[in-house]
Amino acid sequence: MKFTAGDDTDRALCATISHEYLRCDDALHEFARLREQMMATGDDRRLSYAAYNAYARFIHHLYEFNIACAQRDFHDTSFQPKNDEADRLIASHADRAIRVRRQAYNQHAFGARPFEPFPVLIEFAKAFRTARNTTNGHAKHQRYTLNLSDFFTRYHRFLLDMHNAARHMWLQQGDQFPDWGEITAFSVVVKATVLPTDDD
Repeated sequence: MKFTAGDDTDRALCATISHEYLRCDDALHEFARLREQMMATGDDRRLSYAAYNAYARFIHHLYEFNIACAQRDFHDTSFQPKNDEADRLIASHADRAIRVRRQAYNQHAFGARPFEPFPVLIEFAKAFRTARNTTNGHAKHQRYTLNLSDFFTRYHRFLLDMHNAARHMWLQQGDQFPDWGEITAFSVVVKATVLPTDDD
């Protein structure tokens, strides 16, 4: 659906983007907490499982957040880029985020730190899309063999750059938690509903 800046659709999309960013941020903080716990206690399969799931959610929500931001950029909620187009879009978002972080380094007398070549960012974007689709987007048999460890080692810094670059714009600041319409209203139903037990 096409929309213009400031109309009802734009406001709804902005609320959705803010919600998606918070979900991304929550997943990243959960992953960080679990990682610290693993470092302190050693190997534990259940803890590893929980950390994998938290990181998969972080990947999923960060990817979806960036696609929703692109919908806002294009003023079209039906914008759903596929494969190569999505990779170019994600690579351009990563490039912008990396440049913001590295700008401070490049202004120092220590010498300019080069920006990432765009082909490297395209490789990252493809790996990001594959990780998103395989770990949390779809129940595929490839999940069993996807090397998320390699993805983490190679690209986690890029994900953090993308996450941090959006923080000032989309993470709710202050004490007042936002009212996201039906997302917030869900709690009213939850509080008022008697749920069956696991034994039922």
